Amino acid sequence: MTPLLPRVFLNPLPDDTCPLPQDQISYLNRVRRMQPGDRVEIFDGEGGTLPAVLKINPSELERRHTWMLMKPDGEPQLHPRTSSGIHLAATAPKGARFDWMIEKIQELGVVSFRPLVTERAVRTPEKIQDNPRIKAKLVEAMRQSRQNYFVETGDTIDWKKLLNERKNYDLALVMDSSGVSFQEIEKNATGSILLVIGPEGGLTSSELDSARGNDFQIVSLGSGLLRIETAALAAIAAARVLFEH
Repeated sequence: MTPLLPRVFLNPLPDDTCPLPQDQISYLNRVRRMQPGDRVEIFDGEGGTLPAVLKINPSELERRHTWMLMKPDGEPQLHPRTSSGIHLAATAPKGARFDWMIEKIQELGVVSFRPLVTERAVRTPEKIQDNPRIKAKLVEAMRQSRQNYFVETGDTIDWKKLLNERKNYDLALVMDSSGVSFQEIEKNATGSILLVIGPEGGLTSSELDSARGNDFQIVSLGSGLLRIETAALAAIAAARVLFEH
């Protein structure tokens, strides 16, 4: 089995020898102990990957940990993206909990995420795509999990609009303790799956009724009361296993 190459994020992909991005020098040099001649895989977060070899930068020989250049060592590849897979709409936890959730859904290969507003949760988080702190976490998650695309992040969506978008998915599941278990869901969903996570106080009875009336299935994650980010990861993991996504 061919060893997996360490990954370096760079967008756009280079077409010639280029310096290693400063924010990734420590990872390759100090953590991975890379040497001149070692190979890496460059990824751009938009489906593109490119093998490269590390070279010595003559102008930086006197400075520790800054000797690296990357020289393309093969042809770039574009990995197709499909809309099938897992999509998440969830109310947004606060602060570091939100950052952690976004990082983990990237690791798990979720296709898209929309912050959800409900009757009991009206918080609108800052736009993920405009936040360099969160983007750095997503890059790290992609490097770890070898995902090739950033999770798509859309604007906040309210409950009514979410119901109207049901037709865009092959299967739509709302997490609530009143629902059936994942084992009771038919396992024939092969396309896009929407997972919906409400606030920790739960969705209202009217929201659940409207979901049922619009062909959403209500699914339970068990008897315990989970935090939003924990419920999201539990639902994603269950869907990945049961529907082989």
